[in-house]
Amino acid sequence: MLRVPASAAERYDDGVAFKAVARDANGVIVTILSDNYFGYCKKEVKSYISYSANLFGLCEEEHAGGALLFTREQVMDSGWYAERLRARQAVATRQWRSQPGYLERFLTKPNYASEAARLGIPVRLEAGRREYARVSSEHHREELRGTLGAEPAIVAPPP
Repeated sequence: MLRVPASAAERYDDGVAFKAVARDANGVIVTILSDNYFGYCKKEVKSYISYSANLFGLCEEEHAGGALLFTREQVMDSGWYAERLRARQAVATRQWRSQPGYLERFLTKPNYASEAARLGIPVRLEAGRREYARVSSEHHREELRGTLGAEPAIVAPPP
């Protein structure tokens, strides 16, 4: 999670340059470059543009050396970022809306009554309902600030 510095003068990691790369199971790669000179990462940026074009297919990569740089505040205050947080909240809301239904159906089966008691299903059902209320609240979107959110294009609207 991104941490907002106490002041604009505060330097992350004592001003030492670093690179963090993560890749998820879908092949989505996120790279965070922290440096005081953008020129050091130009080849890295060009490599990612080329890689993305190859993955997308039927397109050509063109990079003339220009780049847009945004501060953390600009990104986190943008409509683009707000959409990613809405998408992440939609994913969580959909997940937690469906989870209690599974547990409720389990509880309706009389032959599973002793197993439901052993597993604490009624307690889990209540916890699931509380979690659904939490993730569907407006407050939860604020809790998501600092995360990557989710790609809106791949999040189908809730039914």
